[in-house]
Amino acid sequence: EREFRALFISRALSTVGDYLARAALTIAVFLETGSEALMGITFALTVLPDLIGGPVLAGLADRFPRRVVMVAVDFGRALLVLLMAIPGMPLAALWALLFVIRLMDAPFNSAYISTMSVVLPGKRLVRGSAVTQLVNHVSYTIGYGLGGVIVAATGLSVVLVFNSATFVLSALVILAGVLARPATAGAGSPPSLLGSARAATRFIFGHPRLRLIMLFPFAIATTLASETLAAPYASQIGHGPAVAGLLMGAGPAGLVIGLWLLPMLISDQRTRHLVVLAVISCVPLALFFAVPGVVVACAL
Repeated sequence: EREFRALFISRALSTVGDYLARAALTIAVFLETGSEALMGITFALTVLPDLIGGPVLAGLADRFPRRVVMVAVDFGRALLVLLMAIPGMPLAALWALLFVIRLMDAPFNSAYISTMSVVLPGKRLVRGSAVTQLVNHVSYTIGYGLGGVIVAATGLSVVLVFNSATFVLSALVILAGVLARPATAGAGSPPSLLGSARAATRFIFGHPRLRLIMLFPFAIATTLASETLAAPYASQIGHGPAVAGLLMGAGPAGLVIGLWLLPMLISDQRTRHLVVLAVISCVPLALFFAVPGVVVACAL
């Protein structure tokens, strides 16, 4: 399927570059300032804007043609990342640009998922989404794992320029491989993005099962704190940014193995399995009280 290949390649390109830049930026801020707090704020700005952009900006994917949204967002992110690559950029300016870039993820992701549902209808969407999810986690692993090594060898600016290039390539692949389709918002849609967000929020919180599904990821998100501590932990055990990148990449690597291994161990997955796995997934973090070395830390 030509369109699926284009979407697949686009996502893989931009995800590797994006997570390479996320790791490099977080580690670079820690190396430059020595402050865990400033590093934590930087990492938070790579994930928190989703809480705003998701409800408010995702509706752009319905109000405008989805291919146009994806291409416009990719070129916009490429330009903003290039601005971040300017040497000597103040930290506050980096934070502001990073926040806007992350806000732009929401309309891209919404347009991407909606296009996938058209390109791969029915059960094919489940298989296509599973493959895409697996590749995303592999991309996270590569991006995080190489981020520390490359920022140590070349500096932050080179990493950000590479990230900008991946966004440009992503846009070009979408232009070449995805068909143009009209916007899907109907005449009865709310007149504004905020109106759409309010309508969606009322619908979700009016249904207990949907409400639970939407709130569940907030509990999972607490484990992201371990990624923010990779750089200071590497420093504590006497290592530099390369090891910090390996520690950040170890989590996504575990996800890749889990996606392959767990369906074989638990063929009939049910809600009770989800609850147990969610709880025990945090247990290895408690073993860091023993201050393990690099190999054991990555395994945990």
